[in-house]
Amino acid sequence: MSAAASVRLPGPSVGVDPDPSVNRWHIVAVGQPLWLYDGSVARVTSTASNGGVTVAITAVRSSVSFDMGESVVRCTSMSRRPVSADPRAASPDCGYRYQKRGDRLVTATASWTVSWSALGQSGTLPMTRTASRTLPVRELLSVNVRPS
Repeated sequence: MSAAASVRLPGPSVGVDPDPSVNRWHIVAVGQPLWLYDGSVARVTSTASNGGVTVAITAVRSSVSFDMGESVVRCTSMSRRPVSADPRAASPDCGYRYQKRGDRLVTATASWTVSWSALGQSGTLPMTRTASRTLPVRELLSVNVRPS
């Protein structure tokens, strides 16, 4: 008899709040506090049984490292920015601020611990998945104009 179980580890989604797609310029502003997160699932499980043989697999995302193009931010906890939050508020657990303009390739690397058990044996395997997106970082300037 045999049994086989498998899990598919999702690639991370490179989440940024506020997302540049929601402003009229479609940019990230220099100095703007960004809240970083991975919008994919953090736990995946699978079990298969056949003829008294049971195989169980559990994968848990332990951390996500965001290579921001200037430095790397490693996060074990991530939260989305509440809609009601002050736009100047920094993320309490996983954030970043760009200090210079430019197009930045952001690469998220999710680290997973995959645990398995079958026939009285068990073990763990480390795995990683990556995903990238480009963020256009620009400066916002204001000009005071005297009313006519």
